[in-house]
Amino acid sequence: MANFDVMSIVISSAGTPQQLSASLASNSFVRATGATSRVTTVQITPRSDNTGTAMYWGRSNMTRAYGDRLPKGVAKKIDFDTGAINVADIYMDADTDGDSADVVFTLE
Repeated sequence: MANFDVMSIVISSAGTPQQLSASLASNSFVRATGATSRVTTVQITPRSDNTGTAMYWGRSNMTRAYGDRLPKGVAKKIDFDTGAINVADIYMDADTDGDSADVVFTLE
């Protein structure tokens, strides 16, 4: 049986990608096992009440111009077909300061 973890992320400064692992709650399974926890899937749902129209996700070198665009209110599941990646390698950004998303991880 796979382990799951759930979190919310709030982008404090739009235009500056934010590492997901830095936003994990202290009681999070991923945080308890370390930011090197490996995830096989991530589902990201930008909240429908966000001010901006989209959020973006990518790896450590992502920017809004090169990140995967996620419209608000629409869930997107990302499967890492080549295997699991470290949760510390996942970053998010937003159109507007304070926009947020709910995130579900499937752990390796």
